[in-house]
Amino acid sequence: RYDSSLARLLRRTVVLAAAVAVLTLARALGGPRVALAAGAGLFLVAGLILVVLPRSAHRAFGRGAFGRAALFYDVLAWLRFDREARAALGVSLAACLLGRERHRDGLARLERIDAAALGESARAAWHNNRAYALARSKFPHASRSRAYASSERLGLIPQGRWQHGAQRGR
Repeated sequence: RYDSSLARLLRRTVVLAAAVAVLTLARALGGPRVALAAGAGLFLVAGLILVVLPRSAHRAFGRGAFGRAALFYDVLAWLRFDREARAALGVSLAACLLGRERHRDGLARLERIDAAALGESARAAWHNNRAYALARSKFPHASRSRAYASSERLGLIPQGRWQHGAQRGR
């Protein structure tokens, strides 16, 4: 646990130092107005990475737009540095595959995730998605409605805000 805390602190320090360096360089090269513009740009980029992209991904997943959600999750996985967030994004990407009924691909993606890096809620989603993928990949010829009905009774649906009934317009 100490190593991950130290690594997290080091990453945050490096990002903060880079931001300060950009602002200092902007002030030295262009004056206070350029530094203000650079600061505003850094603020907007941070907001995009920490707020806008995650909410857009969750909203797309909730609407059943799994391809779009996967795109947003992929971009976030590329932009995030911390191990826990990247592992949680891997769970979300696997859920997108499961939502698109690519159960074996979703299961393979889940197997590549380091479960030790997951937080408590992401680990619960990992277990839920893994159970769902195993149940669906063993019975690929079962009717979709019957399989979803039994999966919903067991609580085995792709983890997220998306519900089978909501996709059909209920």
